[in-house]
Amino acid sequence: MLLLLILVFAVAGILVVKTLLTPAPGSGKAQALLPFPDSALQHFQHAIQVPTVSLGDTKPVDTAAFIAFRQMIETSYPLVHQQLSRQAFNQFSYLYTWKGKDTTLAPYIFMGHYDVVPVEGVAEKMWRQKPFSGALVGDTVWGRGACDDKGSVIAILEAVESLLKSGFAPGRTIYLSFGHDEEIGGHRGANAIAGYLKSKGVKADFVMDEGGMINTDKRFSAYPLGIIGVQEKGYASYKLTVEKPGGHSSQPEVETAIDILAKGLAKLREHPAPATITPVMREFLQASAIASSSFISKMAIQNQWLLGAVLKTELTKDKRTSAMIRTTIVPTMLDAGVKDNVIPTVATAVVNSRILPGQTPESVRDYLSKTMADERIVITPYSDNWWAPSAATSTTGKPFTIVAANAAKVMDSLVPAPFLMIGATDSRYFRQVSDGVINFSASTFMEGYHGIDERLPVQEFQRMYTFLVHVMRSIE
Repeated sequence: MLLLLILVFAVAGILVVKTLLTPAPGSGKAQALLPFPDSALQHFQHAIQVPTVSLGDTKPVDTAAFIAFRQMIETSYPLVHQQLSRQAFNQFSYLYTWKGKDTTLAPYIFMGHYDVVPVEGVAEKMWRQKPFSGALVGDTVWGRGACDDKGSVIAILEAVESLLKSGFAPGRTIYLSFGHDEEIGGHRGANAIAGYLKSKGVKADFVMDEGGMINTDKRFSAYPLGIIGVQEKGYASYKLTVEKPGGHSSQPEVETAIDILAKGLAKLREHPAPATITPVMREFLQASAIASSSFISKMAIQNQWLLGAVLKTELTKDKRTSAMIRTTIVPTMLDAGVKDNVIPTVATAVVNSRILPGQTPESVRDYLSKTMADERIVITPYSDNWWAPSAATSTTGKPFTIVAANAAKVMDSLVPAPFLMIGATDSRYFRQVSDGVINFSASTFMEGYHGIDERLPVQEFQRMYTFLVHVMRSIE
């Protein structure tokens, strides 16, 4: 009994000591946000008013809208178009080159996309402001693309125009890459630009795209958390097909094609892929512990050797953190039947998977087969649009430290946190030309993207602009 008590106290002591050793957050004071002209806000509003919608790979492009956007940025940013060279890829994606003082140094790349997802007709009336109005109401700009990702594109252009006006010249070459089809895969835009750079032997030290943000939600952490994307999950979709003779609905068999498919889908949802704390997630949790005011949270994170299972259970309770620790598999499309009184012969579904580092599209397919355990469900790739998880950008290298240091200039007491991107961005194509890919926008507000009431507060747009100016000025 005495030995057991000693063991209990020893374990408790270890838990407490390791928790108390959690580093304290910094107390750095941010600089004032840089002023920008009224025209910057007008340019942002105008960008939203141009409906550069991506509908799908096989659907026609509204070329008039994409041409209008090009004309808008040419008019709005005269110095950019006078002093930087521009190349077009597949008509509407652009690569700007801002030559540095020393062209032998590895370049930096700032990127974004200006295409947007469509607004459903039935949802349009639910918006508080018209989706393509670009309306400025109070302190906020409204409209599709405000967050995803015209805010970033316009902030980049405003930063460069401002620096050119001041006479600034970068120490090394800067590329600006703006894709026109990110929302449908980026194959014709970012993929083509990255392929071109690779063919020219370009190896960039730094690439920054959309993705992360600054979290200031006090329910999540006591201090602002700079969520800096350093790695992306993989992507794959599979088609599930069941064929079974149908017939008249008045004489159903014990099982129909729909029944078999439905049971398989239910198994996939009831048995999600196992939770795993990847190296990037472990670093994210360490940063979260620094930013947290909860002793219990700190204890769970700092003592995963004992409380790892408890921590995983808590993380799986929220869809966002759950997606960070497991490969997600979810049905997104269903199809069966042609008439209400005919039992269909074929039932199909599409399941989409976002794949955790350490796993592959092939291992996901094996998991589908093993979990559904029904040979009548035939599994085939839905398309050739799939990829494995990316490599991780080092959190001790220059790209991460540059972003963390300059993010601290626009937010007090910021705690930088490496992050696993659970969605896909155009930056994945640029990993073939850089080991320093970062996903981050210095905004504290990301709501409404791909949904209703997408909007961006003016102060957050100003914060993004200020951050970009600081990063560009820091380029040696």
